Amino acid sequence: MAVGSFRLETSGGNANSAHQGMVLMRVIGMVAAAIGVLGAAAQPVNGQAVREWDPVRAYMTREALEDLREHLEKSASSSAYSATLRARTKEQAELISRRLQVGDFQLGDRIVLAVEDQPALSDTFTVDQGGVLTLPTVGDVPLTGVLRSELKQHVSQFLGRFLREPVVQAQALIRIAIFGGVTQPGFYTVPGEALLTDAVMMAGGPASNAKISEMRIEREEARIWEGKPLQAAMVGGRTLDELNLRAGDRIFIPQRGAGLGGPDAILRALGLALALPLAIAGLVQIF
Repeated sequence: MAVGSFRLETSGGNANSAHQGMVLMRVIGMVAAAIGVLGAAAQPVNGQAVREWDPVRAYMTREALEDLREHLEKSASSSAYSATLRARTKEQAELISRRLQVGDFQLGDRIVLAVEDQPALSDTFTVDQGGVLTLPTVGDVPLTGVLRSELKQHVSQFLGRFLREPVVQAQALIRIAIFGGVTQPGFYTVPGEALLTDAVMMAGGPASNAKISEMRIEREEARIWEGKPLQAAMVGGRTLDELNLRAGDRIFIPQRGAGLGGPDAILRALGLALALPLAIAGLVQIF
């Protein structure tokens, strides 16, 4: 598999449908002025300038995450913000702290590698138990504490113990669930640098009765993104990596007129049931 490509885990249909794309952009355009956590992250706190997120950067660096966490922690304790916003910023700060500590990679994640003149090392590999990437001929690459933005350099340094000046390309893939008001609900394996809006389009785009303004992102039983902060992220062109998404997270779009026992509820229940075994390598192993 060439770096820069990805494979869908479900039938995709025409993911680039112009009609569906217009529906999505028209809806999120209505909330372009929404102010949320992501919008606030570039504002000064206590007179201190905060580094803005680079709109062309696909991955969050360690330095950028540390800056963002610091700002969120200050916002969470500032009386200038509402109690609701303080609670949300505190939750996001905690998620970032954990990400910085344990890294981005977990059991079952997949990584696309391309090493120049090394066909055995140029393939899609799966993260094994203990957070290691097992590569032929060279052994286990430890990934605990490694961010996606650090993956290429980390693998290059490891391979440098065996190869002279290795030329490495690396891409991290995230397996997420997209359910609710989309044309092709299911599980998708997408690059971490994919835009949130692109992920929705990979699922065929929003259905005619999709309530985009109520879209949310869930992790286990918690809602990690929703409301104005999530809408601002869509408008701002944020990537899955910038939103701190990881394998097993769910993008859910409610639908107008969906009954409690209808297909919408069934698909969401299926997503909840199947997201848990993502931690088991046998269910996500390709090769």
